[in-house]
Amino acid sequence: MFEFYLGDHKHSMKTEWHELSADEFVKVSQLISCFRKGEYSLFDIRVRLVLLLCGIDISRMRIKGNEDRLNENIYQLTRELDFFFRIEYENEKAFAQFSPEMRRQLSRKFPEDLPESPETRVASKLKKHIRINIEFPANLIPDIRFGRQRFPGYTFIVVDGIAQTSLTALQFAEAQKISSQYWQNESGQLLNMLCGILYQCGYSEPTAMELSERMQPVPRHIKEAILLNFSAITNFIVHSTKYSILFERPRKSKKNGKYSLGLVENMYSLSKRGYGDSHLMENANLFKFFDLVIKEMADQVDELHRAGKNKGEISEIMNLSIEQLNDLTS
Repeated sequence: MFEFYLGDHKHSMKTEWHELSADEFVKVSQLISCFRKGEYSLFDIRVRLVLLLCGIDISRMRIKGNEDRLNENIYQLTRELDFFFRIEYENEKAFAQFSPEMRRQLSRKFPEDLPESPETRVASKLKKHIRINIEFPANLIPDIRFGRQRFPGYTFIVVDGIAQTSLTALQFAEAQKISSQYWQNESGQLLNMLCGILYQCGYSEPTAMELSERMQPVPRHIKEAILLNFSAITNFIVHSTKYSILFERPRKSKKNGKYSLGLVENMYSLSKRGYGDSHLMENANLFKFFDLVIKEMADQVDELHRAGKNKGEISEIMNLSIEQLNDLTS
């Protein structure tokens, strides 16, 4: 939250994903969609976000004679909005020469927006591009309301640094499969199916099919925001939790989709290993299921070690880096 004064009046502007209301998130999702399509520049989207998140309606403001001051104020506020993108530098070797703190700052703010220093002067000359950054641990659209209908959704929160969710293993796997297909196909029916999977009490495939039909009248931009939110949560799990070892492997999977874990295969594998029948695995809480998968991986490493395999051989067999092996057995 960024606080500022306009005259004697104190105002605030949300500057993080988790601070957004459901309606605000849907509108931000629409802006990001326009940016991705090339309809808005980064400056355009930041200005519109300032107006949205500050609740400013220019059409109702008395700005005669003060246009320059208003424009300058809005421009200065845009420099505080960096939660939705990251700056990437094409010359990775040159970027790596900066201090860790400077790299952190330069990934979120342009060099000209930081206090002048030798590092920012060098950074200003480097080629860079913008990557939309959608990663956060919260379901910002807790339910879908359409007419008199209400469809409650899944929970996803972080409490004391520990992620908690109501998603089941099969529910997450099916939603991940549909979202991966959508980024290739952008079918409205896929959006309906995704909502049917995520917005039900508990989870069952027949209910998901039935709900997908009932999602037809829900405005598309709301369903696209739900997809974006689920993608943000997936990114958080993949990059910011202990479960990243399940997704980030040295050799890329040949399967379709940005992330491919083979969740369903793991369910049946765990069932065969005596952890419970397939129905129990499918309906297990997502993180409890991930814990079982990691335990099974650690057991396999131990078995290979007892069979006389060294770390290099185990790394090759299990498609894990040495660092990942060390984390798994620590």
